[in-house]
Amino acid sequence: GVLAMWASHLHQSLGLSLSVAGAIVALFGLGGMLYMAMGRHLIRRHGQQALVLSGGALVGVSALVLAYTPHWLPAIPASLLGGFGFFMFHNTMQANATQMAPEARGTAVSLFASFVFVGPGIGVVLAASFIDRIGTGAVIALGGGAMALEGVYFAWALRRRDARLRAA
Repeated sequence: GVLAMWASHLHQSLGLSLSVAGAIVALFGLGGMLYMAMGRHLIRRHGQQALVLSGGALVGVSALVLAYTPHWLPAIPASLLGGFGFFMFHNTMQANATQMAPEARGTAVSLFASFVFVGPGIGVVLAASFIDRIGTGAVIALGGGAMALEGVYFAWALRRRDARLRAA
């Protein structure tokens, strides 16, 4: 949900026009497209655990840069890399949603899709409730930290699952 605040934060904290701030945040989508072009190679070379860990880390660092940069220039690569990292993380989760319950694949994918759409809405409401107390920068930084922790947790869960499969 915190991504919804990036452009507004850049506008308020750095004095950028909403058009420029929006263009910078649009690079998040371009980062996702770059991942889509390179994803197959990255999955083969590094594996799912590395993708979720690296993806979470990229989103976390990107959010920190966007939250606290005193100049707009670092926001450009931060937004691009944030999108790249988010798609590394998200697409790995999506692939695993289709595999976790093969006998109920449709239900698993439907549940995943529901969380993908409902989660950000809830996240925006929760994050917005903290803006007046701690500011947009801190809210964005906390959101990035949460993504980094999700990457660590999901990498651990994949490692654990793979160990169980090897032992079986």
